[in-house]
Amino acid sequence: MSEILGPYVPLIIVNCIIICRAEACASKNPLLTSIIDALGMGAGFTLTLCVLASIREILSTGAIWEIAILPAGFVPWAAMRMPVGAFITLGLLLGLVNVVTKRKP
Repeated sequence: MSEILGPYVPLIIVNCIIICRAEACASKNPLLTSIIDALGMGAGFTLTLCVLASIREILSTGAIWEIAILPAGFVPWAAMRMPVGAFITLGLLLGLVNVVTKRKP
């Protein structure tokens, strides 16, 4: 079964999160506010998924769109091709966001 669902399971989960968020917002706000919220949430999730995918692609192959980014001696990380790579990348990005937002001027 995992061969069939493979890379699509995370996309299904994100789709459910977006629909749930849109439904929660739409049930409590007027139409224009709901539309703006839906567009913002969709754009935000799209950007997040693209950043995660780009980082995983670079770390798993050393290239993006078959353009070498990392030096020739780079050893690809096999874990980044698997679902665990997404969790590791997401955890590191969330940690980075926490460090950056918690800095005091």
